[in-house]
Amino acid sequence: MRLAKVRVALLCALVALGFAAGAPARAEELPMPSEALQSYYKEERRFGAERSEALARALMLEARTQPAARRLEILEQATLVDPYLVDPHLERAALLLRQGDLAASSVAVGDALTSLRTEPMQQATWLRHASRTLHTLLFVTLGTLAALLLFRSIPFARHLLIARSTIPAPAVLLAVAPVLGAYFFSPVVGLLALLLVLSPLLARRERRVLAALCFGLAMAEAGLGPLMSPHAMLLDPSTSSARIARANQSGWDPALEAEIREVPPSRERDLALGLLASRRGALQTARVHYLASLAADSSWATAYVNLANLFFRSGDYQNAAAGYRSAQTFAPESPYAYGNLARTYIEMMHFSESDREIRRAGELDYDGIKSRRRAWIHEEAPILDMQLTTREILRFARQESRDKRGHAALLLQSWRGRAWTRLPIAVSPWLFLALATLLASRLRLRAWAFECAACSRVVCTHCTDVPREATRHLCPYCDVTAPRNRGESSAFGRRAVEREERGRTLVRPPRTADRAPAWATAVFPGAADLARGAPLAAAFSALVAWGALFVGVSFARGALQTPEPSIRSANLPLVGAAAAVFVLAYVPGLVKLRRRRRQGGSGNPEGV
Repeated sequence: MRLAKVRVALLCALVALGFAAGAPARAEELPMPSEALQSYYKEERRFGAERSEALARALMLEARTQPAARRLEILEQATLVDPYLVDPHLERAALLLRQGDLAASSVAVGDALTSLRTEPMQQATWLRHASRTLHTLLFVTLGTLAALLLFRSIPFARHLLIARSTIPAPAVLLAVAPVLGAYFFSPVVGLLALLLVLSPLLARRERRVLAALCFGLAMAEAGLGPLMSPHAMLLDPSTSSARIARANQSGWDPALEAEIREVPPSRERDLALGLLASRRGALQTARVHYLASLAADSSWATAYVNLANLFFRSGDYQNAAAGYRSAQTFAPESPYAYGNLARTYIEMMHFSESDREIRRAGELDYDGIKSRRRAWIHEEAPILDMQLTTREILRFARQESRDKRGHAALLLQSWRGRAWTRLPIAVSPWLFLALATLLASRLRLRAWAFECAACSRVVCTHCTDVPREATRHLCPYCDVTAPRNRGESSAFGRRAVEREERGRTLVRPPRTADRAPAWATAVFPGAADLARGAPLAAAFSALVAWGALFVGVSFARGALQTPEPSIRSANLPLVGAAAAVFVLAYVPGLVKLRRRRRQGGSGNPEGV
């Protein structure tokens, strides 16, 4: 029995020694590719930096001038210098994919997703790109369809004005002037006014597709404020949230510390000041700030861990262990309390307790955290300070956005693009939702004008606003007085039965056919689908085509801004893929339209 206990004690001692030996091994400095970068790295490391985005981006620029093998090494150094920066992970993934290493590329993509999930500043940057891209794509698609419908509706409007000669010219100006005025006020408002004017000239399916796009824009606008206001505050360097987020990652900076002192008192402010003071070696000042954060929130595990770290560094292991156990009580899922407590038990020679804490810390990925921060861990600091978590930073930023609603709304204006100027973010969702409701309404209203697909006659309501006996010259497709249903009780149904009895099957085509200029079909993506009566396919084609075009332009612009020829050649396949997607979304509609016109003209059914 005693021999078994000795074996267990030796095993725990070996595990503990291995755990303790990890810190000096990870304390080695990274070799930088140049003396300037090496000195910059040493300077930041001396002031206790946890990561350095500036150094990581400098390494990325240095990697672009190196051969492929050396480029991978420098990008790996960039991921160690700032493991929460997404860009070096993505560049490594692209480079490995071009070399055919699919497994390593997928691992790099996974690291990029992990960084994006755990870093609020990176989340804010990529959410801004995603928001601007989504708004731009939806707006351009909606604008493309509106332009095509405008070209097609011009002959209908001309027919209405000529037939109704009593319509005065000021009435026409009253319909056109608001659209132009709204467009010059804001392109989005002008587009909404144009769709409102064109709505009586559209088919029911077209109105529903436009309503779906307007509803998508309304949802994007409605979710922009409450969901992304905290992230917008993080991207403004003048806000308190951005200052505290920067203190979470940088080393001691006197200017940043002075800026944070101007932030209103809160537990996050005191913790950030404590982190900066601890990194410059002022342990007593850091203790004061940590106690102030605990006075604001006595159940905050982050402050307990960092305060216990101060006791550990001063050799008071009993109080340090008590602080870590308090942190475990309030945050049992935090790996910092278990990992640091295990290191404390090693110093206290309690190896069995240390083994238990090591196992629990391993289950919570404490080793992964040390691995991501190994470029900045010093030999004299084998324990880790607990930084503000993503949830805590976003909680502070959300509260600041509520206190400064006007400032947050002003920041979010730039997340939508230039087309949204002068349109308040609180008003735009209601405008899109009102237009979507109007377009998707089930009001039984006839279109003001349409082109008969059987006899190619432009017909409107006043053309058939005559007694029933006078409409016999109209074919069944032109007869707007006939019910829409195809039952045998309707006039259209009876005529269809008569034709079927004569051996001719009647296929009712869409009432609205294509009267747009011929050049519009070949120039605009989705125009051919709209001409053949498929508005949903037109919207999808325009969305995919414009999206591929934007991707190609962005990659081409990035290639032109890069001085290295190898980077330019590496971007060429991506530009080619974007061009292929654009063509695949553009050409099928033209092919189908040409086939349909060969069979029966402009929407004319065969045999009618």
